Amino acid sequence: MAISKALYSHDSDEYETPQWLFNLLNNVFHFELDPCAKPQIESQKRIKTRFVMTQDFDGLTKTWNNYSTFVNPPYSKVRKWVEKAMIEFNERASNEKKPAPIVLLVPARTDTKWFHKIAEHPYCKLLLLKGRLKFHNTKTSAPFPSCIIILSPSSYLEKLKALTMVPTFTLDLTEYADE
Repeated sequence: MAISKALYSHDSDEYETPQWLFNLLNNVFHFELDPCAKPQIESQKRIKTRFVMTQDFDGLTKTWNNYSTFVNPPYSKVRKWVEKAMIEFNERASNEKKPAPIVLLVPARTDTKWFHKIAEHPYCKLLLLKGRLKFHNTKTSAPFPSCIIILSPSSYLEKLKALTMVPTFTLDLTEYADE
């Protein structure tokens, strides 16, 4: 399915994660890997992870090992990245006593097959973002709703829930609007 250019507020389908959001998640998950970072974008300048894969070093074709992983994929390839995340997490869950979490920042496209497929995963928790996310280096908010998909054992999820202090597991972006 082709993604309409009208869905994007700029020429690229790559949106840089807001620093405050990455920090919030990183305080819980302690990310070691960003498998879809471009060197000139987030990971190597603003978002520091232990290991970085770039588009030249394709994270869709490499193993993510058992690293705590943050994924903000190019939005034209969300389905592929979600499928890869499920494969990687299933591999971790079958081989590791404590599988490291995989956290994805993606559009909340509840009308898609990939969204429902991952939502039904036994280790999946969805964090719906109230309002529209304002990505790093953009003038306006995103033209689509966003969500955070977490593939993780429940211990991490309880920490995140306590951190956000929102019992419905929805994160209200208005608290962070000026950051």
